[in-house]
Parts: sequence; C-alpha cells; structure tokens
Amino acid sequence: QNELSGDLPTELAQMQNLEVLSLFSNELGSTLPTFLGSLANLRILELDENEYTGTIPETWSTLTNLESLTLNDNDLTGPIESFGLGDMINLRRLWLQNNE
Repeated sequence: QNELSGDLPTELAQMQNLEVLSLFSNELGSTLPTFLGSLANLRILELDENEYTGTIPETWSTLTNLESLTLNDNDLTGPIESFGLGDMINLRRLWLQNNE
C-alpha cells in the first residue's frame, strides 16, 4: 500500500502509449478522471482500493483495448450501463465489488 492522495495529474493524458496504469490501494479520491478515456492503448486499469466517488465516466467507453478494469473498494455509484460497457469489446476482467 502506498499513500498517494489527491487527483491524478492531467498530464497522464499525454502518455498515449501507456498500456498499464496500476494505482490500487492508495488514497486517491474525488471523481474518476474523464481524461483517462483518451488513453487508447490502455489495456489494464487498476484504481481499486481508493476513495473515488461518483460514476464511471462515459468517456471511458472509448477504451476499446481495455482488458482489465478493477474499481472495487471505492465509493462509486450509478448504473453500470451508463458508461458504455458494451463498447469495451476486449474486456475480460471487471471488478466493481464493494462500492455504493
């Protein structure tokens, strides 16, 4: 476990070749960043065990290369279908347990 806190820097959106973003088990909070939807090559996104609230951004529906999305153990709310889950055609692992 780390103790990273606050918001993710928007500069991450410039890392267009990024394939794995693993920041689980920190104290990251606020809402999930919409700009992550611009990371077209992202295959694995792990933001579980943080303090995120709100819904999963609709901009994430563009993450068609995403294979694994773990957002469990946050305080997320809202319907799953609202963020375009059907567009994530390569998704093989989806962990959303222990949210609101």
